[in-house]
Amino acid sequence: VEEIVWVRPQHVRDRIECIDGNEQLHLRERLLPLVHLTRALEGRSAASDEIAERDYKVVVVRAGRTQYGLV
Repeated sequence: VEEIVWVRPQHVRDRIECIDGNEQLHLRERLLPLVHLTRALEGRSAASDEIAERDYKVVVVRAGRTQYGLV
């Protein structure tokens, strides 16, 4: 775990975007792929290209050279 980021609903449109059906977090001038644990554990993909305006509490982790955010 590298850090925890809290994206409040009013900042979602500026900080999170959907690229090819995958949510990405803008974090310090780079895009960080987001992995929704519930979806991953249930074997589901993202429901749509629509980004929900809600709190996003993101745990930023690194595995080797790969960095991503767990939601």
